Amino acid sequence: MYFFWNLVNKYYINDLKIYKISTQNYIWWIMNKNHVLYLKNADVQELFIQASKRPKIKTLMYLQYYAGLRISEALAITPNDFDLDDRFIKVVNGKGNKDRVIPLFPRLAEHLAGLDIASRRKPLIKMGRSNAIKRYKDIYQECLDNQKITKYINLGTHTLRHSAIIHWLNIPLPVNRVQSYAGHSSIQTTQAYTRLTPEDAIDLSGIPVDTSEI
Repeated sequence: MYFFWNLVNKYYINDLKIYKISTQNYIWWIMNKNHVLYLKNADVQELFIQASKRPKIKTLMYLQYYAGLRISEALAITPNDFDLDDRFIKVVNGKGNKDRVIPLFPRLAEHLAGLDIASRRKPLIKMGRSNAIKRYKDIYQECLDNQKITKYINLGTHTLRHSAIIHWLNIPLPVNRVQSYAGHSSIQTTQAYTRLTPEDAIDLSGIPVDTSEI
């Protein structure tokens, strides 16, 4: 990382160090040595388009982006965890064995309605984590090959979740509400995502929620 050092701006939130590295092609966040990368909405939509012929991975991506789920939570979720009438998702035994409730936002609700999840067996997506990671990389590479997406580094299975959190905060939703949706044990973790500068402004034309229903 030493060769990026001249690009780094340093911020402090209490004792949490956040380093922002920004270049023409990507924005890379490092939080306590963990990479937090977010995608612009246009790139997210390109990933969804590329995943259209892979219904399982597209559903997984939708759960991560439109509900902000961790990869482990998305792979463990069952049809019984959705309430399509009252529009909410219950995450059971999330990180730290904690349960939480997340609104079922319109775009995800529409996607699930098309899957007829009531007839599905548990879990909703039968796929191993390693297989999911491989498919993410395949779809990302296909988008790159077709020049449909910005080139990012270290794109991973948490990237869509990080993108959802940042987009929620930029609607803006209250930090404590985003903390609840994301399942962060500390509000400081959620606050770390708010450290964006004006030049990092996100195109919200495709925000992952219908704000009229929040």
